[in-house]
Amino acid sequence: MLESVTVLVNQRLLADTDLLAFLPRDIAEYYRVHDLVAILQTPLRLPVTEVGLSLREGHFPSPAARVFAEIVREVAAEIGPRGPVA
Repeated sequence: MLESVTVLVNQRLLADTDLLAFLPRDIAEYYRVHDLVAILQTPLRLPVTEVGLSLREGHFPSPAARVFAEIVREVAAEIGPRGPVA
């Protein structure tokens, strides 16, 4: 078993080995559409976790941080609440 949160490392491991990976469905679908992975159907059900943004009180975010926060809010509104992943 190997744990990695680095996107490039994950891509190389999947491309260069016979390892399996658990990925968020949206990422797995993106890789599948680009013929980088195959998605295996399993009976395993994992809970969806929440993602949040935290800002320090009394401090203003940088312009880049404001853009990032806006993108996170737009994507969250687009995908909406989801139930458990199948």
